[in-house]
Amino acid sequence: MAIKKVNADLEVAGTVSGSGVNLNTKVALLENLVPAEPLPLNALEFENTVPVTAGVAQATGANYAYGISPGAENVPNCINTDVPFFLTVNDDRFGKADRGELRLYINETLEETLNLEIDDTGTAILLLSKVTYNNFEPWQKGQARIRIGPVYGTALVDGANKVRLEHWIEGALYGYGEIILFYDSGAAAVSMLTGESFVNVPVEPTSPAYLSGVKFMPMGGEFEIKVTLQNVFQNTFKAAPLNIIGGNSGIANADIAYSQSDPNLSGFSDPPLNTEDFVYQNTNVITLQKFSVNAKIQCSGGDPWQSFSAQVIPVTGGAKMLVDSLSGHQSTETRELFTDEYYRLPLGAMDNIPAQISQLCRNVVHCSQW
Repeated sequence: MAIKKVNADLEVAGTVSGSGVNLNTKVALLENLVPAEPLPLNALEFENTVPVTAGVAQATGANYAYGISPGAENVPNCINTDVPFFLTVNDDRFGKADRGELRLYINETLEETLNLEIDDTGTAILLLSKVTYNNFEPWQKGQARIRIGPVYGTALVDGANKVRLEHWIEGALYGYGEIILFYDSGAAAVSMLTGESFVNVPVEPTSPAYLSGVKFMPMGGEFEIKVTLQNVFQNTFKAAPLNIIGGNSGIANADIAYSQSDPNLSGFSDPPLNTEDFVYQNTNVITLQKFSVNAKIQCSGGDPWQSFSAQVIPVTGGAKMLVDSLSGHQSTETRELFTDEYYRLPLGAMDNIPAQISQLCRNVVHCSQW
């Protein structure tokens, strides 16, 4: 059989070369030396924006799509800027970055096409890098940036959005990355409505404690609290929009979570509208040991983007909140337990209880009822 020479050592496949190894075997050996190539484009990530997970309210004109509906909770990728940037994942993705074209879609609409074989810079798409992968020249890996905003000819809509970048080579889809996000355009800050919020102190405390003849709220005593927050649902909301801060009142701190089934909550629909209030009203029980002649109950709260600092919830009628829930140190109408003269009297200093009351006395005074 005739032999066609390829070079001094290699001959046509199936024919033994001069070194005694056929061409198929040599090609297989060479293939083992070729490193792995980068994966196709398969993800996008935020570059200049930190997304949050939040609930989504019903707002007129907002877009609800891509699995995001009004009233949904724990929605990922919520943002409050209309000019986010995105990056293609920069490790072993976006292979063949020197071939084909990138196509940017926002909410199913083609916004821009960038030919990777001609240009690296578009209006909304920018090729940041194109480098050799695994030190093997034929393998090129890239990283691209997507720029969103009116100045770049692209824009998000209020509500749900899908940003998708596709990589096409020779008329076929080679890889893509996409992010579904919720754009919150509501700018109003959450705040407490003072005219609608109050702490109600009972005129006659249940099982009152006494100190020098003055009735105090004891362990197990109850305060009625009502707090109304506005702008909670514009347009995304926190899982717990309201925080109750007990201070020296003896009630425990509490994070008040959004719920459609909590009987202590009202003011909003199902799903909540972005114009509705968040109203909490409940009876709170003293469970902590406190001593105070003018205790304050505060609240704080906010949305995923901003919060308001703790502020005092007004007391109905401006009454002082007198609390004596220190276990083992409560007096009655006819029996007063003296612990220390300084702390026996209803002074403001009682709001700052020392770690250990010194000179503890066990003197007891019994009075006759009259």
